[in-house]
Amino acid sequence: MSTDNALLEFEGGQNAFPMTALSDSGDAQTFESGEELWSQAAGFAPVVRADGVVTGGACSPASGNNSVAIAAFTAFVSGEELAVAAQSSLSVTRAVTDTHIINSIVCDSAGAVTVIQGTEHTSFVETRGDAGGPPLIPVGSIELAQVRLSSSSAAAVTEGEIFQLVNVHMESAVFPIATIDYVNGEVSFSSALKKIHTGDVTKGVYASFATPEFIEAFDAYDFVPSEVGYSSSSKQTYTRVKNSRSQSLNNATFSVDLTDGISDTIASVQGRNLYFRFYPDKNRPQHGFAGYEGEGDDAKPVPVVFRVRGLTAEELARADQEADKSKLLVKALEKLAGSEAEKIQGMLEALGISENSPPALAKKLAHIEMAVISPKLKRSDVVRIAEAFPTDFLELSNQIYDLTGQGKVAQVKRKPSGKTQTSRQA
Repeated sequence: MSTDNALLEFEGGQNAFPMTALSDSGDAQTFESGEELWSQAAGFAPVVRADGVVTGGACSPASGNNSVAIAAFTAFVSGEELAVAAQSSLSVTRAVTDTHIINSIVCDSAGAVTVIQGTEHTSFVETRGDAGGPPLIPVGSIELAQVRLSSSSAAAVTEGEIFQLVNVHMESAVFPIATIDYVNGEVSFSSALKKIHTGDVTKGVYASFATPEFIEAFDAYDFVPSEVGYSSSSKQTYTRVKNSRSQSLNNATFSVDLTDGISDTIASVQGRNLYFRFYPDKNRPQHGFAGYEGEGDDAKPVPVVFRVRGLTAEELARADQEADKSKLLVKALEKLAGSEAEKIQGMLEALGISENSPPALAKKLAHIEMAVISPKLKRSDVVRIAEAFPTDFLELSNQIYDLTGQGKVAQVKRKPSGKTQTSRQA
């Protein structure tokens, strides 16, 4: 891909953000930073710290009545790493009027370990804050253990009254497992975090990260975006021919005319994991296709958020069939005349297909129509996006192929406004 007004930029620097609280997206599973494109350059890779115990912290009965001990532990609290000394004796409270009560052992951001009592009842329940249930944990603290007492009589705490199941009675910094979405600047967990803190909120999730600062790749040319490649093979057995198919995502490529290969800025970053950004026309305003907010000089483009999923094997095969049918329609068009030819011509145009269209385009149009969950797109909508915003069209398709390769359904939020093809290899 080469045009006179094209522009290729690469990650020439980074803008670092200190440890920052991430915001719950609403599902208690994905937490957002508000900043897209987290750098993966050496020395700037993100560090994620979910509040919870990292090592140690075992709870055990202490000598005497109504007491427990906590072993030394390390933990993340409010984005800070703490090393807390062992606590030899912590007093727990027994029920006075009823029989059952739950005590939670907690640690705050200063490293102070204390005991919080629940409300007593005649039996245990699991609902936080209810009578007989575990207490709500203050925001900015983590739960280390629960001590469940079913007698109002003073006595030594037993092993059977101490509970430390991860993600139920104890908050862990390493579970649920966190996965970083570098492009969207988000952290997703393998399961939703428990809303056990005051105000019906989860534990804190923090991250330090850097966003890229882009500079022009001077004298660059022949940019080729990444594409999904397909291959098939067959094996002849005595019974039948067995066919198999695979796909892979090819790297984006470009060429650059270097001065000497030593003093050139882009030469110094060879082999690093960086972002690249390509504009087919640097003079064209980079805006989305959802219109504008405001009027006059205050008008700003409205970003579009797409929710997409991966494709199934059946959908991939169906897209192949559609591409084959499109070829047949083009051939039929060549043999027809009059009104029938006009009907087929109109149908092909609505599908974004002409006699000169590459077969891969027909597949890509079908893939996007199938995989975009919201907003719901018709084929004509996809065609318009491809014609008016080709870079956004390619980025959307690549996100779908990436999810297809992962073999899972996920939510991907894209902002086509000003966003273009990215690559993670220099």
